[in-house]
Amino acid sequence: MKKRFSIKFLTLKAIKRIFFATLLVTVFSQIVLADDKNVVKHLLQERFDDIIAALENKDLDEETKKKRIEDIIKPIFDLPLMSKLALGRASWTAMAKEDQERFSELFTKILKQAYFSKILGYVDENIIIEEPDQVGEKVYIPTFIVSKDQKTSVLWKFYQSDTGWKVYDIEVEGVSFIQTYRSQFTESLQEMTVKELMVKMEELISSQ
Repeated sequence: MKKRFSIKFLTLKAIKRIFFATLLVTVFSQIVLADDKNVVKHLLQERFDDIIAALENKDLDEETKKKRIEDIIKPIFDLPLMSKLALGRASWTAMAKEDQERFSELFTKILKQAYFSKILGYVDENIIIEEPDQVGEKVYIPTFIVSKDQKTSVLWKFYQSDTGWKVYDIEVEGVSFIQTYRSQFTESLQEMTVKELMVKMEELISSQ
């Protein structure tokens, strides 16, 4: 005997339950996203406050200030991930683990040399932090460095790592650190190996 095919229509009570469950999930998701943005904004604000305090501390010499700023800002950067993104997935995965670690170490040194000297000059500038944007599972925080004669936009890109929110890229005036370095590395790797590239990176670091 064949079973009769039938459709069970939802009762009004069941519809209400589904509606309220969906509403709760939506509201909860919005609260979580808002909390994420607030957490990341607070994290960045704390770091900026600590950096400014170090820059304005007249009892510290320049080298001590550099070390203090490195200790403040380094924990919020995912430098191994930034190194991987800058080099490119294909080249990165083709490297041995020790070469990956060496490349990451060199890339970190280049970033420090290129941008720490600029940070030390930001004594009289004001830093404005705008409201963060949720971009998928990532959080972007627009900021501005304002001096007497110019206003520089800096976009901080965070993602949720296993150890907390971390920076994986920065855009200055719309130009991405990662994309800029990736373009340079990709061009160099057309003429040399990764090991030869690392030798060039070592030479650059030594010349500074």
